[in-house]
Amino acid sequence: AQYRLAWISALFEPYEQAVDQVCPLLRASLSQGFTPAGVQMINYCLDEAKTPGFRSLIDALPDSDTLFSKYYPLPTLMPGCDRSRASENNVIALLDEKAFRANLYMSVSAEMSRQHLKQEQLAYLNKAAEYGCTRAIERLKLEAGNW
Repeated sequence: AQYRLAWISALFEPYEQAVDQVCPLLRASLSQGFTPAGVQMINYCLDEAKTPGFRSLIDALPDSDTLFSKYYPLPTLMPGCDRSRASENNVIALLDEKAFRANLYMSVSAEMSRQHLKQEQLAYLNKAAEYGCTRAIERLKLEAGNW
């Protein structure tokens, strides 16, 4: 419910007004293990998504399916792991829980790269690959070739 309320607020309120309402809702949803909330935080709560507190919420996600697995597949915009899930005419893709998790870890890895946190970037890249992220697997192969 928090995730959906955050989406509605983001759609109908100007960003400056909605961010103070949306980010706490997404954070609460993520802290309960709902992966799509983390993906949205990276896209909407830019400052918070750069913090160690955000990463600790990501790290606390369970390794197995959650009680939310029955709510998947869910839509997302332009998934970062496997662009083939979204067609040329439609940037929206339906992802299951595992694919959402892969996209979340790939996004966090990219943020760690921007912050020049190489060890953390590689750890999240490996997690994305573990969840089947094609781009992460390809990038790790490239990294291995550079040794």
